[in-house]
Amino acid sequence: MTPTPSPSLLVEQIPTVAAAPWWGVPVVAGSFLLLGGVLTFLFTRWNERAKYERDRNREDTKELVEFGAQLVNAGNAARDLAMLGIGRSAAEFAPMVAKQGVKLMDDYQLAMTRFRLVYPAGMDDVLKEHATKTIAMLIPPYSDAGQEASVHEQRKATSRLVNALRALQGHSPIPNDLGGESTLVADALQAMDILIEEIRSESNAGKHGKRVP
Repeated sequence: MTPTPSPSLLVEQIPTVAAAPWWGVPVVAGSFLLLGGVLTFLFTRWNERAKYERDRNREDTKELVEFGAQLVNAGNAARDLAMLGIGRSAAEFAPMVAKQGVKLMDDYQLAMTRFRLVYPAGMDDVLKEHATKTIAMLIPPYSDAGQEASVHEQRKATSRLVNALRALQGHSPIPNDLGGESTLVADALQAMDILIEEIRSESNAGKHGKRVP
């Protein structure tokens, strides 16, 4: 018969678990607390950096659109002058270009310089086209057909520039509707000439009707 082991022997055979040191729990808790603080700090910095980038991009886009608007306005002023050449002879229009064109081109060059300081490289082709078409309007010869074509091309280039600026702000492009431009210009100039002629006739009639003592 096998002898029954005594209780003291059974206790000795049970593996003893080493007790954790008294400082273990605080160290573990502190480690998690420190890790949480680091993660919170990193997330806060990332969030602040992202906000800074968004604000900076917003300011850059605002500045770009502002300078782009100045460039468009300068080009429109040059186009307004070019439109005056439609229906006029080169002898009539050339002095107008000589008198007003230099100032308009100076304004356009200044607006172009400001815009080039901030515009993205992706707009390079649109910018070059706008500059080329704007300058071409004020270069002789000044035939009616040539002036109408130059004005029409410059207006299309302006539309592309405006739509490129709108795209930077997430706006959809404005559709081009330039079909009746030449007719509108011709009608406006004809109405202007009629008005000038009426004023001249009234002035002459007043002179002839005036009694000389």
